[in-house]
Order: sequence, then C-alpha cells, then structure tokens
Amino acid sequence: MKMSKLDNTECVSCQQLIQNIMTNKSYLGLISNHLYRNVLCTVLQYMMSDAEMQTISSRLLNCKSLKDLLSVVLTILERRHNKRLFSLVLHWVYFSQNGLTLAELIELGGNDPDLLPILFDLESVEILVSINGLVKFVHSVCKETVFRHLSIPKNIDDASTRTIRQNLVDLFEKKLTLGCVSYRVADELPAQLAALKDKESLFKCLSSIFVFVHLYRRGRLTTLVNYWKILSRDTSAVKDIYCSALQSILDESKDESSFNEQITMLYDLLGDFYKDLGLFSIAQKLLEKSLELKEEHLEPDDILLTRSYFLLARLFTQWKKYQTAEEYLKQALECNDVSTEGASSSIATILEFLAMLCQHQEKGKDADIYRKNAIGLRDTHFFQHELVSIKLSLVECTQLAVTLSESASSHVTLEETTGWLVSISFIYFHLKQYSEAAEVLQQALRYLTKDNNGDMQNYQAVIDIQCKLSFVYTTMG
Repeated sequence: MKMSKLDNTECVSCQQLIQNIMTNKSYLGLISNHLYRNVLCTVLQYMMSDAEMQTISSRLLNCKSLKDLLSVVLTILERRHNKRLFSLVLHWVYFSQNGLTLAELIELGGNDPDLLPILFDLESVEILVSINGLVKFVHSVCKETVFRHLSIPKNIDDASTRTIRQNLVDLFEKKLTLGCVSYRVADELPAQLAALKDKESLFKCLSSIFVFVHLYRRGRLTTLVNYWKILSRDTSAVKDIYCSALQSILDESKDESSFNEQITMLYDLLGDFYKDLGLFSIAQKLLEKSLELKEEHLEPDDILLTRSYFLLARLFTQWKKYQTAEEYLKQALECNDVSTEGASSSIATILEFLAMLCQHQEKGKDADIYRKNAIGLRDTHFFQHELVSIKLSLVECTQLAVTLSESASSHVTLEETTGWLVSISFIYFHLKQYSEAAEVLQQALRYLTKDNNGDMQNYQAVIDIQCKLSFVYTTMG
C-alpha cells in the first residue's frame, strides 16, 4: 500500500517533532548524518497519520543511532505489507552478489502485485536504491541493519539461507539453460553456486564460453580464476575446457568460409586470457588464427585488424620478445589513418607503446621521437575535442542573445545584445575560428543598423564593430 500524504495539521506536528529533535543536544550528531536525517524526515512525513502515531514518535525519539532508526522503520514497514514477501525481498537483495533488477525481483516474486509497493516504500525511506538498473542497499549500514532485523544466520549452510540462494540459482540457471546468457547471469550464478558448494553445477556454468566472455570482458579475471580454484582445476585443465567449448562452436557454425566477427572475438578473448595465465604459446596460436581470419576477409585498414596487431604486440611484450612486438605495433600504425575521426587517440596509444618498447631495447632516440609524436597527437586530439564543446556552447549563447533581444517581454537593450555578440566573436577569434567570429560580428552589425534612426551612439558602435570586422578579415588573409 502507498504511504498517505499529510494534511496541514499533521505537517505542524511533524515540524514540532523535528524541532524537538533538533534542539536536543544528544541528537545533533545524528541530525548531521545525511542518511539519518533523510530517513527520519521521510518517516515523519509519511507516517504521521498512522493510528500508532504516539508509539511511533516515542520509538523514533528513542533511536540513538542510524541502525536503531532503520530497525524501527523496517518494523513499521513490515506491518504495512505482506510480511513473508517483505522478508523475501530483503533476503533476495541481501544475498545477491551485486543487487537485482526490477524484472528479476518480479520474477522471483511470482508477479505478486504486493511486490512493487514494498519496493516503493523501501526506496522511499532510503533503505534500497536503484543504481544503473540494479536494486541494492543504499549503504552498508542498511545491509547490516537488515541482517540484524531478519536474524539472518551467520552459518552459510543454514537451511533458510540455502533456500534463498537456491531461489537465485533457479532464476539465473533457467536463463543459462535457455541460452540467454547476459552479464547478470555471469555475475550472479557462479557466485551463488560457489556459496552453495554445488561444484557440479558450478563446473557446468563456468564451462559456458558465454559466461567466460562476460566475466573476462568486464575485467573479472581474478574472480574467474578463483572459481576454477574452488573446483581444483589448474590452468592446463581450464585451457582444455575452453578450447573444447570453442571447437564446439566452430563445429556448429554453418559456413566456415565466411567471416564471423563473433568467432574472431572469441579467439581474441581466449588468446588474451591465456596470455594472462602465462600460456603464451597457446595464446599466440589463437591470436594468430584470429588475425588470419581478419586478413582474409577484411580491408587492410579495418580497425579489427589494428586490434589483432595490438593484442599480439601485448602478448610478445609480456613474453619479452620485444622485437616481434615492435613489428606488430608498426603494422598497427600502418592500419590507422590520422585523418580518420577518433583515430588520433588510438595512434597516440600505439606510439606510447612503441616508445616503451624502444626504451626496453635501449633505443633512446627512437623512444623520444615516438613519445614526442604521441604527446603532439594527444594535445591535438584534446584541443579538437574541447573545441567542439566550446563551439556548441557559443552557438547556444548566440541563439540565446538573439532570442532575448527579439522577445517582446524581455527588457534586454540593443546595446546589451550587441555587447554579448561582440564578446562571443572575441572568443571565436582567440580560438582561431575567424569565419565564425566574422559571422557573429556581422549579426551584431545588422542589429545596430536595422533601427539606427540617426542615433549617434549606435553610429559609434557600428564604426567599432566595422573596425573589428576589418581586423578579423585582415587576420584571415
């Protein structure tokens, strides 16, 4: 059920109660706590009309810590809703690895209509929050309070704990079985299976090449390796498992002669993964196979080729074969056209990599040249990027000046409008955007000459702008 809003009488009582707390010295430290203040004000605002008002207010006044306050709030909310579902929602969020999406919570709750009001109230009192689509606890204090309020057992093998985790496993395992493997499955399923010590299901989950892809692409290498350690699998065994999974995908592909970007992506990821594990020879074979497929089907300057050269260069650098790495980086440079939009940043990265390799090989002069070129490109790229933002802002300022001057309700004078336009042209001039500076000055000139009517003050302003225009045109050549 939704929290009821206050009438004026209730608002006065609410203010009096807050005033009592604010003037009590023992509460000053708590009131300065942002979360405490927000929770307290929300509870007072929405619960003043409750039949238990006297009991609630006295209990709130007796809260000497944020945990105590949150505990009282949880008790109040529990009475307003389906107690079992309320407890389940908090349990699911508590035991999830990174929070749960609204769709996942609805599915776990069996589309129960009471679920959304529960979430609404928990978010209103700032116990839960939705961040990037994931419902999670606002603060670790909220999580600790829920742990205490629900009397969650510390024993991980407790039957109730296992039941909650199994709910989460069933949800994500169903998606894995259906082939709907997203980053959410990769985040939650292995973690829950590891907590349940279900090694058979964990092995099946980790053996999925798509779970591997989502974990590794998001920088979860250590997590992935730790999962395999739970199963007592060494790097050699892991290598065989993923190579077999890749081969199965290759066997299922319909036309081996055509280019498949997903297949080359798998080669690249597995090659990079084995490089991180120190299996350099296996990594080399996979990355070279990916490069071979790309060279066979793509244009010589395709960005995917650059990626392959870069990955191979990283491999050989870690392998301490610097000369080979340098050759691949030079090939990557040849693939990039500095005139292409967004290419200067990637070229600068390659040049910095080359400078580092030359330094390792004691080629100091070459390293300095590469480093200077990289810095030059970075500066150019940064200026061009910032220039776009500045020019967009200046266009908006120009439009605003024109709009204000033409508005019947505006009290902006002609002198103010032309003054703004001259200032904008001045910025354009210093950015060496001379044509834009001239255009804005001409616009200011049109405003001044439109209704001059022999005004000597306007006449002087016209001469000033014409002088500025003349200077801009002279600079333009």
